[in-house]
Amino acid sequence: MKMIAWIFLQGFLTLLIFVFLIANSGLSGGHIGMTPLTVLIVVITQCLICSAIYLVFKHFINITLRYSLMIIGLACYEVLLALFIGTMPITTIFLDKPNSIYKYYSIAGIFSVLVVLVFFFLASMFQRRQVLK
Repeated sequence: MKMIAWIFLQGFLTLLIFVFLIANSGLSGGHIGMTPLTVLIVVITQCLICSAIYLVFKHFINITLRYSLMIIGLACYEVLLALFIGTMPITTIFLDKPNSIYKYYSIAGIFSVLVVLVFFFLASMFQRRQVLK
């Protein structure tokens, strides 16, 4: 059950980072529109899908495979966004204008996964130290 908490933490971080990025982007309210609601729907759906994947395969998931589950979650996030907005945001990250909303979609997802993966790494290092003592 601890892994499901990590999955929802990653989703919450994605939403939080996205809102922070668009709030500080300087984009007009008309340009931003309902994008936070879109990200919220995508994140909830992603968390439910990843939780279901975890519950189905939890007997096969060890420490190294939970890293893979976060990457699968990121891919799920990008695919769900593509279904909602009509284009895969990560493919346009280098092509759009510097202040494009598509960049913020992908940056929020990537950064939140990186934060959770760093926490995984630190937790596994801490566990190893406890075992060695």
